[in-house]
Amino acid sequence: MKRINMIKKNDEFKHIIENGVTNKTPYFRSFILPKKEKYFRIGISVPKKLGSAVLRNKIKRQIRHIINNSTDSFNLKQDCIIIINSNFISLEFKKKQELLENLIKRIGENHDKK
Repeated sequence: MKRINMIKKNDEFKHIIENGVTNKTPYFRSFILPKKEKYFRIGISVPKKLGSAVLRNKIKRQIRHIINNSTDSFNLKQDCIIIINSNFISLEFKKKQELLENLIKRIGENHDKK
């Protein structure tokens, strides 16, 4: 994922979480905030209680890989924060991919309605 498409600053995370639209599933929570720029930005958060740094970074790499492969077909102009729940870790990669692709489709559908 390109640097321009990543949200890293704590202030940006807080702003999106406080002002964005929440979508909660058993596997993750997402916060979506529409914006005027022409590109999609994403922030990924994996809480420390879910495991070691190695495991948390592995999950983030998997999510970035799935999103890289999925966002090419969508024209999204939103910021999105994804916070992982403990149930997400135990899933197989194919199931993780399916869940995140469904999330991206829902984000795109919500964007088209506005």
